[in-house]
Amino acid sequence: MRKAILILTLALATLSCSNDKDNEPNILSFNDSKLGGIWYMSKVIQQDGSLLDYVHLCPSSKDWADLSTFQFKDYYHNQTCEVTFAISDCYPAIDRYTVTSCNDKYDGAYTLNGNTLTIDYGEVRSFPFGENNLLNAKGIVLTRN
Repeated sequence: MRKAILILTLALATLSCSNDKDNEPNILSFNDSKLGGIWYMSKVIQQDGSLLDYVHLCPSSKDWADLSTFQFKDYYHNQTCEVTFAISDCYPAIDRYTVTSCNDKYDGAYTLNGNTLTIDYGEVRSFPFGENNLLNAKGIVLTRN
């Protein structure tokens, strides 16, 4: 009887413990609806780790990125709300949660938390977008809305 209770207790303890890592993908996949698709620029990670709002130059429209397996597309609005875009045809090198060899703005360690995607560059990068707060950035935060 004592053995049966011990086995039952061990079985219940094993089944009741969940591992959140089991629900996470092993690698990034831009075909996955959780990661691929439209992402809006939201915050810029500064050198000291603090966050600044990404400044959208058009008051009525946000800048966004369309992330897919072989293309990362950036869509920007100028002060008169005209859209310009840049396409990076790339074959990103993916090592679990890190992307390299694609586009400096999107190469880095990815963290997906619900509708928020954080890309940490691991070092400060300079971009020619000072008006958006991207002049010296350590990362960027994108959101679905």
